[in-house]
Amino acid sequence: MNRQFCTASDAASKTIFVDIPINHYNGFLQKCEGWRGELDILKKAVVTHDLDGHGQAEILCEVMHAELLRDLALSIYPRAAIYIEDSIRVARQP
Repeated sequence: MNRQFCTASDAASKTIFVDIPINHYNGFLQKCEGWRGELDILKKAVVTHDLDGHGQAEILCEVMHAELLRDLALSIYPRAAIYIEDSIRVARQP
């Protein structure tokens, strides 16, 4: 479930929720040890669980920060990149 909040008309500064399944979030987080900026963004995640007990990491950030996370994920943890890209795509829809 992707949610978005518009804070400015500029798409890069729009604030969105990036939703990543907890297993991919944890894997990505472990690989980000040397990436301070991206690691700071990831550590702001709130972990939620649905009725079936599936965990989800929700990160509230600007689109430009989500793009940084996606680009890094493509290099070091591609399975997380799919979910980040999906959140960005939803944010860009009119």
